Amino acid sequence: MALWDLLGKELGSPVYKLLGGERRRIRGYITGGYYRQDKDMEKLLEEVKGYIEKGFTSVKIKIGGLSVQEDMKRLNAIRENFGNSLNIAVDANNVYDFNTALKVGRELEKLGVMFFEEPISTDLPDLSAELTRALDIPIAGYETASTLFEYRDLITKRSVDIVQVDASWNGGITEMVRIGNLARAFGLPVVPHYSAGGISFVASLHSALVIDSPIIEYHLRYNPLRESLAGEAIRYENGEFLPPDKPGLGISLDERVIEKYRVE
Repeated sequence: MALWDLLGKELGSPVYKLLGGERRRIRGYITGGYYRQDKDMEKLLEEVKGYIEKGFTSVKIKIGGLSVQEDMKRLNAIRENFGNSLNIAVDANNVYDFNTALKVGRELEKLGVMFFEEPISTDLPDLSAELTRALDIPIAGYETASTLFEYRDLITKRSVDIVQVDASWNGGITEMVRIGNLARAFGLPVVPHYSAGGISFVASLHSALVIDSPIIEYHLRYNPLRESLAGEAIRYENGEFLPPDKPGLGISLDERVIEKYRVE
């Protein structure tokens, strides 16, 4: 990521343009619905309302930390309160066995959920492929894979309907673009994953502009380090992320910020 940033700054061009990407906006979806002891149903609905008020029409809710019945109550409440104009995805973080994932998936289909992320372990691509065949809801994953070669197996086995990658987890911008091109060759959409870092998000955003991602993940949790490091490179309007317009990644590191957060 640093080398692409350096090359872009040397040539005076955003990274995505160097790689042939198109200048366009990418719709965002917000990850939320995390479990907390102090978060009841009312607070969950307030959280989702806040995302909508910022212009986002797609959210992803964590599941798998409660019983299936309790998770379905949470999702049903969101659907009932915000209607079908809100796109809902879910993330199970590899927690289910096959039979539970199948049961949950059928319930999610009734709710019109956008996609079912990481329902089972990344280490079980054949079982995930069986799940994609059994369910109509798209299966998304697996961010916990890393290299092109791991994604080759997920893609060629049809273990996923939506490929999720992350520049900082999957080997950098070059490897993310390679994975994205492989997915496109098999007719699968690529939806970048996002964890927390501002620089990693911007790198994934550049890559997404190259591989024609239809949507990208983000979260709105308080993160002063992200805001301080990434600055103006992360911009969104009406639920869409704007392409960075400065050379390289579009980020200029502030040494004062680095010193503030440095851990010896």
